Amino acid sequence: HQCVILVKHQNSGTQIAFLFLSCCYKKTIFWLLSSWRFITGCTVRCVQFYSAAPSSLFIFLFIFILFLISIGVYLTTLPNEFAVVDDLHGYIENTEIRSVAKSFLSLHIQNITYSINYSLFGINPLPLRIFTLLDHALASIFVFLIIQSLFSKKVAYIASLLFAVHPVNSEAVNWISAQFYILMANFQFAAILSHIAYRKTHNKKFLYLTVGIITLYLIFFQHPWVLTAPIVIGIIDFLILH
Repeated sequence: HQCVILVKHQNSGTQIAFLFLSCCYKKTIFWLLSSWRFITGCTVRCVQFYSAAPSSLFIFLFIFILFLISIGVYLTTLPNEFAVVDDLHGYIENTEIRSVAKSFLSLHIQNITYSINYSLFGINPLPLRIFTLLDHALASIFVFLIIQSLFSKKVAYIASLLFAVHPVNSEAVNWISAQFYILMANFQFAAILSHIAYRKTHNKKFLYLTVGIITLYLIFFQHPWVLTAPIVIGIIDFLILH
């Protein structure tokens, strides 16, 4: 029973919406907002309560907040420079990334992302770090969607927030050369989510999508860890979905 409270300004007529999880606190919320005399210089004239569209609005807002938290917790890493050893060899002195065409021919996802960044920004770590933060935020959203599909929304809220801020991810986010691992995780998350959608809807387009994602995963990552994708999907399918 979510509720949306519209606070109307006396002078401008502008309304600000506040979303709350439960309508049972309406009296307390009304008292707090009525006691708050100034919002952007205007007196609150009235507070109205509306029943909101159930979970879709709240889920959208939660995903947006999760996105901001996933990025915000690592914002202090943006001014950092390249790591001395791995980034020096993998990016600064890597001649394979000087040509976008050659990097695509290598069919290696990290060389492709490095090459695009190098062609646009040169030896500049900031765009790579921004890309990594966005990639991490996407991974957090994938975790929320997967856990929600397998268990419940409450479990998904907690799990995705823990994933977004847990220190275990700090190396992959802070270390430019480790962005490869976040990309790999997102491909695997996408394949898992697609498979869950197929098992729940029996729509074959999700099956084809799952096969396509895993195929691209195998082609562009060229790493033994990609073999964990079908294993993880099989475990989820047998232990949970079955």
